[in-house]
Amino acid sequence: MAIPLTYNIKNVVVRWNSSFITALTIGLAVFILAISFAVREGLEEARKNVGSSANILVLQEGTRRFPSSFLSKETFYLISSLSGIKSQNQLVLAAPEIVSLMNTPRSLGATNQAFVRLRGVHPQIAQFQKNITITKGRIFRTGLNEIMIGQNLADKFPQLEVGKEIELGQQNWKVVGHFTALGPGYDIEIWVDVEQALSNFKMNSYNAIVVTLEKPENFDKVKKELEENKAFKVSVYQEKAYYESRIDGTIQVFQFLAILIFSLMSIAGFFSTINTMYGMVSSRTQEIATLRAIGFSKIAIYFCIIIESCFITFCGGIIGILLLIPLNNFSITKWQTLSEISYNITITPKVVFFAIGVSLVLGVIGGFLPAWTAARLKVAEVLRK
Repeated sequence: MAIPLTYNIKNVVVRWNSSFITALTIGLAVFILAISFAVREGLEEARKNVGSSANILVLQEGTRRFPSSFLSKETFYLISSLSGIKSQNQLVLAAPEIVSLMNTPRSLGATNQAFVRLRGVHPQIAQFQKNITITKGRIFRTGLNEIMIGQNLADKFPQLEVGKEIELGQQNWKVVGHFTALGPGYDIEIWVDVEQALSNFKMNSYNAIVVTLEKPENFDKVKKELEENKAFKVSVYQEKAYYESRIDGTIQVFQFLAILIFSLMSIAGFFSTINTMYGMVSSRTQEIATLRAIGFSKIAIYFCIIIESCFITFCGGIIGILLLIPLNNFSITKWQTLSEISYNITITPKVVFFAIGVSLVLGVIGGFLPAWTAARLKVAEVLRK
């Protein structure tokens, strides 16, 4: 014969102080674990849209990051004249890029964002290589101080509305459009004509060259040709694989830290659950003995305590999910670095079920010893007292 669930809930509510503290401890642990999986979901989603397998990135030899890569104009001209590069509308799809951090313009008002990321691109070629979608306004024109703003950045700062001007590098630039594009973090960038950026910001080299291959399956052949040519001194990466590897590294680091913190907090939650359940058992020994005397079995008593433990940790799981919900679709970008990755915290049903499942497992583990103790109480001895 099973003990009614209303009895379990009543016992938890009566001892709400200790139950709440335990639930809150479990909730914080579940929140840490759930947010790591929500970030992973966001990264996995971002991983699907990080570039094209037909594009290759050419960086300076031995480097894997844009800021430490410096390529001359001569190198660009030599590479763009090679065979096997795709053409579109009489344009050879090989274009230089620069990426730089600029001080956040004062016109954007008070903000904790110290820098904005600026990318210099070729306006016509970028439309084919990066699948640009103009959400408002138009694309910038070459030779003019015109810029486009990534949609995420435009949403963050109303001062970046189309038609307004901002100061970058001691010069005024006119915002002519907002955009989204196929790539990692483009939606939080400011885009400008690459040659105009070189001239106005007094730069003398590019950071990268993006080349679209006519036949993507020839990547290995092109990579070998470019890297073995000592005149170039470059390292070549497939664009999609390059950004995927950076996302995979971010996933591994984040999950390691999240699991480490979760482990420490779950230990605290585990002992808090044990302490709470032992307190419940010790304050109800006569009550438990009476239940045994009127016919409830040891198994019923055992599951009664386990259910109460799971109910408390389940509430903790709900607390963890409620703490996480406000962060759903929150955009994460390393605003003060040249990180090429931008992604959202994404709460999926898988994240919710996993978080609740973990909280219930903690309830079973934490309630095991108190339940075992309650089930083994000597009825006659307790009732005589």
